Amino acid sequence: MNFKDQLKPFEPYLPYMVMVVGIAAALLFIWYFAAETDDKKRKVGTALAIILSAFSLFCIGLGLKLGIDLQGGASFLVRVQPAEGRALTPDALRSAQEIIEKRLNPHGGKDVTITPQGADGLYVEVPGLSDEEIRESRGIIERVAKLELRLLSPDNQRPRGDNTDSGKPAYYATPNPLGAETGIKPGYTLMPYKDRDDDAGKDAAAKVPQTVYVKNRAEMSGKSVKSASPALQPGHLNYEIMVTLTSEGASQMKKLSTENEGRPMAIVLDNVVLSAPTINSVLGDRFSITGNFTEKGAKDLASAMENPLENPLKVEQASTTSATYGKEVIQQGLNSVYWGLAATLLFMLIYYRLSGIIAVIGLVVNLLLLLGLMQIFGFTLTLPGIAGIILTLGMAVDANVLIYERMREEFAHGKSLSAAINAAYDRAFSAIFDGHVTTLLTAALMMMIATGAIYGFGLSLTIGLLASLFSSLLITRVCFLWLVKLGLDKLTFLHLINNKLYDFMGKRKICFAISGIVSLLCIGAVVMKGSRSLGYELRGGDAINLPVIKGLTEAKINQSLADFATTNNEEKFDASTISVQSRQPLGGEPFFTIRSGPGTSEAVISELRKDLSGEYPDIAKTMDVQTMGSAVGRKMLINSVLAVVAGLVGIFIYLSFRFEFAFAVGAIVALIHDVTVAVGVCVISGREIGMILIGAFLTIAGFSVNDTIVIFDRVRENLRTQKGDLTDILNHSISATLSRTIITTLVTSLSVVSMFIFGGKSMSDFSFTMLVGMLTGIYSTIFIASPTVLWWATRRKLNLRKQILDADALRLEALSTMEREAPEKQAKPVKGVNPGTAPS
Repeated sequence: MNFKDQLKPFEPYLPYMVMVVGIAAALLFIWYFAAETDDKKRKVGTALAIILSAFSLFCIGLGLKLGIDLQGGASFLVRVQPAEGRALTPDALRSAQEIIEKRLNPHGGKDVTITPQGADGLYVEVPGLSDEEIRESRGIIERVAKLELRLLSPDNQRPRGDNTDSGKPAYYATPNPLGAETGIKPGYTLMPYKDRDDDAGKDAAAKVPQTVYVKNRAEMSGKSVKSASPALQPGHLNYEIMVTLTSEGASQMKKLSTENEGRPMAIVLDNVVLSAPTINSVLGDRFSITGNFTEKGAKDLASAMENPLENPLKVEQASTTSATYGKEVIQQGLNSVYWGLAATLLFMLIYYRLSGIIAVIGLVVNLLLLLGLMQIFGFTLTLPGIAGIILTLGMAVDANVLIYERMREEFAHGKSLSAAINAAYDRAFSAIFDGHVTTLLTAALMMMIATGAIYGFGLSLTIGLLASLFSSLLITRVCFLWLVKLGLDKLTFLHLINNKLYDFMGKRKICFAISGIVSLLCIGAVVMKGSRSLGYELRGGDAINLPVIKGLTEAKINQSLADFATTNNEEKFDASTISVQSRQPLGGEPFFTIRSGPGTSEAVISELRKDLSGEYPDIAKTMDVQTMGSAVGRKMLINSVLAVVAGLVGIFIYLSFRFEFAFAVGAIVALIHDVTVAVGVCVISGREIGMILIGAFLTIAGFSVNDTIVIFDRVRENLRTQKGDLTDILNHSISATLSRTIITTLVTSLSVVSMFIFGGKSMSDFSFTMLVGMLTGIYSTIFIASPTVLWWATRRKLNLRKQILDADALRLEALSTMEREAPEKQAKPVKGVNPGTAPS
């Protein structure tokens, strides 16, 4: 029995364990920050670190969910049926694509991929499903979720023996007697009456023998539902569904409940009466549906009610599928990550010595917390999610480097180890906090607006940033407090980059010119190539279904297509644009699916026949070729773009509030420059833009903002304490933080270079894009962001020093006002002295 199997019996108790650990962690957090001595902080911080790390290990031991690109899962071939009296339109197909996405992935944490196939088909992929879960998912997809409210026949109502809130006689619903003959009742329809959970997809009508008569005409329909969510019934162990209506639906409900107060109202879903509660009072825009639901049944039903189908769906085929990337490719990616982490840790140990060991401890705790939280939230780990993890680990390294470089400055001023540690953490806090908050703001907006891979990136980024803040500001500080306790009085670092004053601002005009030319070239390349720069995830392509032949494997197909190259409409395609997956339909024959760029299926088939027909003569048999649409729905794509734009606006507003408007302008210009150059270089180098590269672009944006904030924080500090004009202050600030900028980029790039060298085709495009982004990030932080601040301040004739000092004065005045208005603390009585008397 492996470790995961040993922990499996404890999994049902995970929600309760999360609650207990969460409460304990919150109390320890409060105690830590309220502690006034280093001794208390050390002890409380150690206890907090041990508890959270141990619990994270337990959660990780239960197993992480991997995406379809890493472990495979289940696939469904869905046919969208025309609605009654209407032809199937492309808009109806897109609507069905978005509804299935919301049903199977209501919270956005799963790696669900839905690709249009032909004129009426949708190809749905869900990671890591068992046979039972495949059947449940099939039911969720096909469920129409037609909600109606209908009045019961008088024959199915009995006096309850009491009155409603307004004094009207109350009645309760009674089903028809079991075995009794039921016939036609004019004006009414016979429907099954449900008394247990529907189990998300099983035939409820077949399970429930009881029936009731309801009116032929529904009083209200599900189109009035604004939202639906599961909730635990008060005083019960079962779940109910809380429904919120639209404003129009609320008006209908008020009228309906007023006219029928005291009468039972049947809640009908897909022609099954779930429950028939009595209307005890006049209702508004909210009501609940009860029916002995389990938690999962309530969640599935609520999701279906929020996303009712306008066109019926039929699952023609359900299959198990292999990972998008083969085992060999995935292993290459994992090996590259291992080598990259090893190189990063080795550098930190060599350059920062003992402090490097503490940084490694912080990174390990950071990773444990990140993966543990991902397991708790049920987040599916995909390649875009790994991009978010890389960004958070990079920011954690950056926070450590920032603290250590501050510590180096404090040692140069002659401070003791304890004083230098406290001063370094205090002075580095604002830059670390602002860098994390701006990135958190972007991640939160991604989660609120976007779905799919962009949501997954935002979720992993959010979790990672919170873990990064905890590990860099608390874990490492507690480790240093232990060193002081054990008697250490000195720390040493390597110092390879000398602190010299460079005239960066003197080069601003030529740098602006170079950046402008490069940016225009990149934009021109993107415009000229247009949609041809997109991968099949975003614009679709061809799908070839190849029946399994004895001895033929994924590896042999990939090997046959390794040298594939063709041209279609002046567009070049090679092996990097092809993916191969094996599929096993439930109760059917297995087959391979080969996806390639648009219009390349004939070339792919020709290549396979040329290489494999000698060993596999049957390969020449007819292969099924279909056109696949974009795996990203139009609404999802629009929401993703809106999320990125909203993130930029959020960063701009936050930086304007925390710094000054000129600094916000500089940061946004540098960010747009970095992303523009990264996108342009990818297009010019012939790389296709898919979801994994979108994750890389978002990662680059995060690094860009973080780098810029570090320099701006030093500029703000120097404007408060040093003399000189803005040009001198900017040059001094960039020179003082140059060591940190270079070291952080070097350390983070070690992992990325390892991915580029050892990661294979699955990671090469991502790592190449990241390397381009890191190089442009260093450049823009020095030669774009700060010169833009100088240009803006000069053009607007701003005195940034006066603005910063005035803002500081306002904050001090506000704090003074709060202290004056706060009630004075009563002095503690002196032991042995009566109140009201002075000690002798």
